[in-house]
Amino acid sequence: MPITFGSTIGIQAMSGKGERPELPLNEICLRAVNKYINNYDEARSLKESIEKDGLIEPITVKEISAFLKRKDIDDLPKDEKEYYESRLNQGFKYFVTTGHRRFRAYCSLALGKDVHTDEEVENFYT
Repeated sequence: MPITFGSTIGIQAMSGKGERPELPLNEICLRAVNKYINNYDEARSLKESIEKDGLIEPITVKEISAFLKRKDIDDLPKDEKEYYESRLNQGFKYFVTTGHRRFRAYCSLALGKDVHTDEEVENFYT
């Protein structure tokens, strides 16, 4: 189940409308640092809403290679930079900048089972 995205360079918005390039889910990872609040009931409700009404609010992604070329990349914490380099080496091309809960819900729908925890997200790729 590929995700359909907008055509903005660098940041691309998820949308099911219009002519847009598609990005496979297995090319998209989560952001290294995220303030995601892991609430199972809200996640299930969001998944059901997306299944019923489609994705209303966009999920935005950024190209990892472009992010790593930023002029201020050396100002990032070392582990964050290493995370993106590792993800790029694993074949990921994009990371979610906004919409982590929506992304997890979308992965859940694609897989047919809940993808809620960090471990479940990692297992989703295998």
